[in-house]
Order: sequence, then C-alpha cells, then structure tokens
Amino acid sequence: MRSIAVSYGAVTIINAIATGKGSALGIDLETKATVELNDSGRITAKIRKAPGEDTKLMKLCAR
Repeated sequence: MRSIAVSYGAVTIINAIATGKGSALGIDLETKATVELNDSGRITAKIRKAPGEDTKLMKLCAR
C-alpha cells in the first residue's frame, strides 16, 4: 500500500504550557511524505532534499 501525507508548518510565539498564555501562527512551509507499507516490518526513512538529515523522528512517528 502507498500513501502520501502533507504537514503544514507553524510557529509557537509563547510557550503556553509554561505561562498559561500563548499563540501560534501558520507559516508558508509544507512537508510532503510518501509511505510504502509491506510485510517486512522494517522502517526506513530518507529526506530527498536533505539526505544527510536525521530521520529518527520520522521513524518514531511511523511506529
């Protein structure tokens, strides 16, 4: 099975957890991801436009 997802960017202005007040705004950035599922049970990830970047968060979210 193959699927595509898009995540849009946002920026936190003030950390509402610490202060009880805060806000966030959307920014004009997006990340597109393609996933292919098979029966191997392995999770591999790569970033096409930045192949040297760390992919630990991608793998963690895919679990």
